[in-house]
Amino acid sequence: MYLWIFLWALPILQAAAVANGDILLRNYPLIMTHDAATGELVEDRDHIVADWAKTQSVGLGEQLKCGARSFDYRPKLEKNGTIYAHHGGVTIRKPMQESVADILSWNGLNPDEFVMLYISHTDGDNCTAAVESLLASMKVPYTKDCTALNTWTYSHALDVSSLPSGGHLLAIFDCVDEQYDESIECDVDRDVCYEGDTLATKGYQKLISYKNALTNSPPSTLYMVQAHWQSSV
Repeated sequence: MYLWIFLWALPILQAAAVANGDILLRNYPLIMTHDAATGELVEDRDHIVADWAKTQSVGLGEQLKCGARSFDYRPKLEKNGTIYAHHGGVTIRKPMQESVADILSWNGLNPDEFVMLYISHTDGDNCTAAVESLLASMKVPYTKDCTALNTWTYSHALDVSSLPSGGHLLAIFDCVDEQYDESIECDVDRDVCYEGDTLATKGYQKLISYKNALTNSPPSTLYMVQAHWQSSV
């Protein structure tokens, strides 16, 4: 499973603030799955080679069970009106409505948990409007106001994201400084990415240097910290 550490902050330093609910949402740490919907890929149905397109091994509901609390979800609106997800040119033909329903089912069983659905890289004419309509029909709170979102506290986010069926789910449109760095990669032919059970120095140090530079001087917006490197072809 490829992860992003989303809204990075040090949990030990924040424990008291979280208890009071007054920490800013942009400083509250969540684990996000990268291209989350690729866990729903089915090779025969989607006509792809999953090894090259699939960054997650399980669907969204199972990702929640593994500890994810935020999803990098990239919708695509088809001409027939169905919203799927996509990973670049690959379409994942599980309807977005079904994926959101999976999240809502998990929310209902875990009413104290906060989950965020990060909508970006929309594809297709009027895709954003179609996603808004879908979320509204499923009674999922969402916001497109990035300026206001950066001032929200965690407790306010909990209030806003309360679901009729229980739990907390907030969808946001863009509003995230992704801080993606494509130079963090490991070429399996030229580099040693792993040595037994130990991360090799070359690949690991690239990642750690990036993480330290970013978290020592974080943005004043919602942001990501990349927690994986690319494997080149």
